[in-house]
Amino acid sequence: MSNSLHHHRLVASVEVEPGVSCRRILNRSQSEALAQALAADLARTVPQASDGLLVVAGCLLEPAEVLRPGLGVWQALIDLSAPLLRQGRGHAELLAIGGEPDLPDARLTPPDQAPAGALLVIPMLLVSSENLNAVLEAELFERGSLHPPARAHLAESAQLSTQHGQLLTVHDLIALQHVQLDGAGLAAFWPVIEHAVLHADEATEFDLPAGLTARWEVEPQQCVIDFHSPAQLGRSLPDYLIWQRAYRTLLAILTTHGVDLSWAVEAPLTLDDERQLAQRQRPAQTGDRPGVTEHSDPQLGPIAWTVVAEGQRCDVYPLHPEALMTLARQFRARDDLRQPGRLCYNPNTLELEPANDQ
Repeated sequence: MSNSLHHHRLVASVEVEPGVSCRRILNRSQSEALAQALAADLARTVPQASDGLLVVAGCLLEPAEVLRPGLGVWQALIDLSAPLLRQGRGHAELLAIGGEPDLPDARLTPPDQAPAGALLVIPMLLVSSENLNAVLEAELFERGSLHPPARAHLAESAQLSTQHGQLLTVHDLIALQHVQLDGAGLAAFWPVIEHAVLHADEATEFDLPAGLTARWEVEPQQCVIDFHSPAQLGRSLPDYLIWQRAYRTLLAILTTHGVDLSWAVEAPLTLDDERQLAQRQRPAQTGDRPGVTEHSDPQLGPIAWTVVAEGQRCDVYPLHPEALMTLARQFRARDDLRQPGRLCYNPNTLELEPANDQ
């Protein structure tokens, strides 16, 4: 092949029943049979592709497991194919990556649990001396269907019944993921994911629903979310709960796509990044009873805890679901926990207060 190589990031996608159980890692012989069938489908749609090296990973992943910062799944295929290319091979070659039982690169390994969604993808990399981006973008989404041999190999090796199969570019897959979030009413959060996946080397800021703000930092590559207490947000309690819903939605989407997170807080909040929580320390007031108040919402669950001890009030806000679960487990084991089932706060200052009336 030419010294000037073009790496085209592709997938073979299949529609399945959501939550279906299947074998998510194929062995070497299964991967080779599937790769041959996919190569035939690709050449049928884009004949120029048959002149390059096609690398196929024998794994089934969900879109959020491949659309991650750095596109590590395809970088793994680039790394695994590099020795073959250094040998001067690659012209009209096929490289199938299988697990015996483990795949040779952890970036290709799917989670242990069954996939939750209705779309699974098989990562593919086409390495060619010719830039085929334009023709791949133009042809695959419209005409790149998977034919019966490829679907039959999947049915046998992955023990998976598919409803439809399609060859896609990574940009096609990104567009489909955007549409899926749009259908769920979450499209406003998509710019954060798209930036992390496609423009991770560019710093930027995001203005998101409910006044939520975040920014992308290049070094280290992570999304930094601005966290606020009710008093800092300075709105009504219902508005703060809407903000909390938007905040948790963003966290869920970023976590699903493997985006590293960090947080920024302003005084009087202090950040405990290691434990993923924010705190507000101040003197206790006359009449404060020692103990813990759990502030919660019927729909969102726990929002924060106020601890009264040794003449101090300390509001504790979990910043991540793992921190929330850890704090809930710790505080609910205490005998002095009060759970009023709402946020207790001063309506004038919007500061959290202990439930002294319980």
